[in-house]
Amino acid sequence: MQRLLAGLRALAPYVLVTLAGFGLAYSVLFVLLPSGAAAASPRVPDLVGLSLDSARTRLEQLGYAVRANPPIPHPTIAEGLVIAQSPSPGSEDPTGSAVTLTISAGNRRTTVPGLIGLPRDEAERLLTQAGLAAGDIEERPSALARGTILDTRPVPGAVIGVPGTVTLIVSGGPAEVIVPDVLGQDYAAARTQLEQLGLTADSAGAEPSSSVPPGSVISQAPDAGTKIPSGAKVRLIVATP
Repeated sequence: MQRLLAGLRALAPYVLVTLAGFGLAYSVLFVLLPSGAAAASPRVPDLVGLSLDSARTRLEQLGYAVRANPPIPHPTIAEGLVIAQSPSPGSEDPTGSAVTLTISAGNRRTTVPGLIGLPRDEAERLLTQAGLAAGDIEERPSALARGTILDTRPVPGAVIGVPGTVTLIVSGGPAEVIVPDVLGQDYAAARTQLEQLGLTADSAGAEPSSSVPPGSVISQAPDAGTKIPSGAKVRLIVATP
């Protein structure tokens, strides 16, 4: 019995030190640190490639809220799967915060519309309606009005992915142009006619005139019927009251 008591007395200092250590740890975790600091926030999981339902379940199990952006086309990820998330995987966000998911609408495809012969602005409008966009613009000399669509790449009727781009080959006007007669026309109308032929209207000033309405062209250079390079300027003088 005496030996047992002596042994317990010998262990007493070690027991006291151990208990003191537990007490210090408790104080640091639950007294000295702010409330909740001992419990780390969960990390946002990697959700890319999961279905929306699976991603939602994982997030809700971790205590996160879920937001979903409208689906967008993607060339390789199947419809209904997550293609992006915010915050990014591994982020340490507090419970209750929201994770935004972007979902694939799949690899949509559409047909390149017929654009040949249309003005460029009309062609671009039709591409937008088809979920496409104008890509490179190439000019070629042509007898057609400047900006008219001569061809496309891919060709009309081709089936391509959305979103996608279509190269437009447009008329730059003829290599040489015969200057039209714009005398007597309103300046704006004369400028439009010249630009449709690939020429540039150059306002050279104004002079008094009693024979034509103010703003009408009373002089042009070069004269009508002259052959000049595409893109050249035609100087116009307009009438003043």
